[in-house]
Amino acid sequence: MALAVRARLRKPRLGELLDALALQIFGKWATALARSLELRDMLEKAGILVDPVVYAARMLLYTTAMAFVAAISMVIVALLPVGLVFKVLGLLALAFLPIGIFMSFMMRVMNRVQARKRGTEEELPYLALYMSVMALGGVSPMAVFERIARSRVFRAIRDEAARIIRNIKVFGLDPLSALERNARTHPSRAYKNFIFGYTTTVRVGGDVAHYLIVQTREIIKRKAGELETVVNRVSVFVEMYISVAVIATLTLYAFFIVGSYFKSIGMTGPASGIFLLYGYVFLPLFNLMAIFLVHKSLPETSRPIKLPYLYIPVTLIPALIAVVAILYSLGAIHSLLTLHLTIRSIVYAEAAIAAVLIPSSLGPAVMFYKIMRREKKLPRKLADFLHDVAEARKTGLSPEKSIIVAALGRNYGALDPIVKKIATALNLGLSLEAAVRRALHRIYDKLTIIAMRILVDSIEAGGGTAELLDLLAQHADALADLQEELKRKLKTYIAMPYLGTLVLAISGILLLSMMLQATHVALPTSAGAAATAAAGMLKPPNPQQVLMLTLITVTSITIHAYLSGLLAGKLSTGFIAGGFLHAAIQVLIVALIEIIGYQTMLVPALQALMKTAAAAPP
Repeated sequence: MALAVRARLRKPRLGELLDALALQIFGKWATALARSLELRDMLEKAGILVDPVVYAARMLLYTTAMAFVAAISMVIVALLPVGLVFKVLGLLALAFLPIGIFMSFMMRVMNRVQARKRGTEEELPYLALYMSVMALGGVSPMAVFERIARSRVFRAIRDEAARIIRNIKVFGLDPLSALERNARTHPSRAYKNFIFGYTTTVRVGGDVAHYLIVQTREIIKRKAGELETVVNRVSVFVEMYISVAVIATLTLYAFFIVGSYFKSIGMTGPASGIFLLYGYVFLPLFNLMAIFLVHKSLPETSRPIKLPYLYIPVTLIPALIAVVAILYSLGAIHSLLTLHLTIRSIVYAEAAIAAVLIPSSLGPAVMFYKIMRREKKLPRKLADFLHDVAEARKTGLSPEKSIIVAALGRNYGALDPIVKKIATALNLGLSLEAAVRRALHRIYDKLTIIAMRILVDSIEAGGGTAELLDLLAQHADALADLQEELKRKLKTYIAMPYLGTLVLAISGILLLSMMLQATHVALPTSAGAAATAAAGMLKPPNPQQVLMLTLITVTSITIHAYLSGLLAGKLSTGFIAGGFLHAAIQVLIVALIEIIGYQTMLVPALQALMKTAAAAPP
């Protein structure tokens, strides 16, 4: 017996050992911290099954360990022979590391709270529709949530259903008490009101089906009103993006370009490392942050589309090999790697970046728009199909026969192959569940998937009466209207990333041109340059520094154009993958502007500068 018990015991995991150590060291402080931060309520709202004192002790242990590591690292950085700017930045980053670790624990909880609230509210219309249809069919709430917990079409609501089932089967609560316990700790007020209203209606013996139908209409109507809030939030992010990515970037580029010019003629100027950091690190990070904020602001109307991303290496690797081979044949690789730049190096670098980014984007873009050409028409055609199924059911046909008659009755456009597959499978004797599952393979639209799931469950559990099917068709039509209205309102913001990129590309070339023209005015001839330099008044700019400045400017703007295109695609389609086409277009436009502007406006001035610098005495 003892051997059997010992065999069932497992060794503690590393995380459990660390938690035990944290409690041993920080037990008292962890209790006080958990109480002051109200971690119990926050963890319950986040759905994180961890004791608040353990979580607080874990926070303190990791923060203390990071503070110790940061202190040692700060001493090492202070002794390194690096520039003052990089040393200060490194010390500041290390000083904020312990604070960042502590805040990351808090942010994890708050992010989980927001994710739970957002996911539940996005799927709440589908939950209300599902419960109203099943209530009309006489299905109990316990059976409804058991079906949802087993279903793969829901995500956030499936997690809530799993918690409700756990409260019933593990803690022995009745279904209504389990529902109320789940709603009581939920961060979404809309979900709370819906569940508490449902349980109250059941307890007082009211008309549950009528309550659910009315609530479904109210939730959809409220969602329509929230569209304006979503659009306003997105507009704020886009305007902030334009302000920083264009206006602030132009200001900083002007400062760096003019300052670098003064530095190149022997005067003091800003460090070129800061220019590199902004162009290649801060500006791309800001683009990614803007994409992330817009992504978090938009509701999810589809499952993630991952197939286009698989085509990136298919087009990226051949393009990269071809570009490297061409640059090697032209002798440009050595010039770019060693930073011994020539006038042609700028054109080669800009053309190489465009030649890699554009082909690597076209493959994913073609695959994405091939998928979206079908997906964007599915919600509207789905509502038409459900209306036809309801009308066929009113004639007395069985639910399965009604689906077959409706599917073969007319063409449903993008939905037609799906319903034809369902009808064929039903004629061959497959169950409705298997037929729908096969037909929805590689379908991404959430409304189509959930509506078909409700259709199957309403027929299998509720009999699939004409009233049920008609209710499903009406609400599917209303939800399709919401999706179309959101896309229509967001299309007005697509032009803003394009305009911002154009302004940035043109202004960058103009700033460089004006700097070189000012040099040409100050040093009109080689003889004048030699005389002024000999007098100790002025010396010509270093051509290599000017070329490096030009290279950083044009290439960083091209990278910005690519990321700006991804943002435009997110605004137009709701998917980051939808931005590959916009990214390719923006990179092409920027590359043409910069190459043509460089050849016509900068090359003559650079050639004159090189002659002047060659004539000047050392």
